[in-house]
Amino acid sequence: MLKTETDAKTTVLVYHPGPFSCLRWRVWIPGLDSGSVFVIRAAPCERFFMTFTTDSVITAEHRKQYQEEGYFILESVIPPEHLQILRESCDRLIDVMHGEMDRLKTDHLHISHRGSRYHIAKQYQQAPRLSEYVFSPLMADVCRATVGPDAWLFYEQYVAKCAEKGLPFSWHQDSGYLGFAHRPYVTIWAAVDEMTLENGTAYVLPWSTVGIRTLVEHVRNPETGDKVGYFGSEPGVPAVVPAGSLVVFSSLTFHRSGPNTTDRMRRAYVTQYSAEPIRRPDSGELMHLADPFLQDGNRIIGPEAAT
Repeated sequence: MLKTETDAKTTVLVYHPGPFSCLRWRVWIPGLDSGSVFVIRAAPCERFFMTFTTDSVITAEHRKQYQEEGYFILESVIPPEHLQILRESCDRLIDVMHGEMDRLKTDHLHISHRGSRYHIAKQYQQAPRLSEYVFSPLMADVCRATVGPDAWLFYEQYVAKCAEKGLPFSWHQDSGYLGFAHRPYVTIWAAVDEMTLENGTAYVLPWSTVGIRTLVEHVRNPETGDKVGYFGSEPGVPAVVPAGSLVVFSSLTFHRSGPNTTDRMRRAYVTQYSAEPIRRPDSGELMHLADPFLQDGNRIIGPEAAT
């Protein structure tokens, strides 16, 4: 029998002899970038240990909090090179959106408002090198800890709030924007800039606080285009974090953000990953994206992906 004992950095494999000896196991070690196959030959009475040290930033406490409260926060974990890519890509895609607004002679596209708030979705392939972050080992690590060993990129978008004008964003569940029942997915909210109360950081409502961990009906705000699913008085937990941090939460977790009252733009980048492609129940068509990312814990897309 093969058992694993895992803490934040180390996994120990322990073989306990039994009436039958197994010659081969496929073992996935949390925190490693890919699964591995180890061929083990042991006599029926032999007992041995195999120890692996990993660089995972996600601990058992993070996993437990995600399961019990619907979120966890990782501070200053995005590599500097990827943080620079996120910033340059945001500036580029805002310029592209301005061009589209000019073409359509409007200052409002979906829930984006020129000079106030930008939501730029499903454009990662239009920004050089942005896929390096989207399909990075860090994103793979978070996916394994939340949705499991298989993952697809379901959605991605920038959320940028302009200086002194950025609109707030109402309490909602990301699943509330789909309008049908589905398997919950994970949202990874990346702080492209330092996040403060003044510049409109994100807030989450822990499941134990709100008492809700299922999909609820959302109502569209006709003025902003937002969908709203919570109208209570709970303030939520603010993510006051340095640039390069991640707020990780379930698509069933209520979250919101405040207005930007500072003199600088506040940028966040959101990626969402599902454990299976999400399809419309009426037609079977894919909803948003279904770009394959992980299979059996291995990265199957992106730079240096496992093959």
